[in-house]
Amino acid sequence: RLKVVMVQPDDVFADLPNVVSGYLGHAILDLSGNIDTTNGTLDDKSLILSRILKMTNLISESALQGRSLSNMNVAFGDGTCLIMIRSGNRIALVHREKVQPSAESADADPALTVSS
Repeated sequence: RLKVVMVQPDDVFADLPNVVSGYLGHAILDLSGNIDTTNGTLDDKSLILSRILKMTNLISESALQGRSLSNMNVAFGDGTCLIMIRSGNRIALVHREKVQPSAESADADPALTVSS
């Protein structure tokens, strides 16, 4: 069963719920540090976003230095994690269920682990 989704060129993140396994919600962060929740599914009162805000400087700093954000993975104590997907000047912060540890998540920066 094929699902065709038209994604507006200005919103590459529109299809996140379908492409991220264990998807729970997302918010969009631009590199100036603003969080845009209008196109996301996490509201600004959510616990996840309050955790994200604590990391905002780190995230935008890494992004501005051109470091890859695609492998940034923040684990929470409740069995969920946050991954970051960058496109241009925007970063999607995707809250998802934690997949079983694999080689790729093993090298996540331990400094980014957030205790719940």
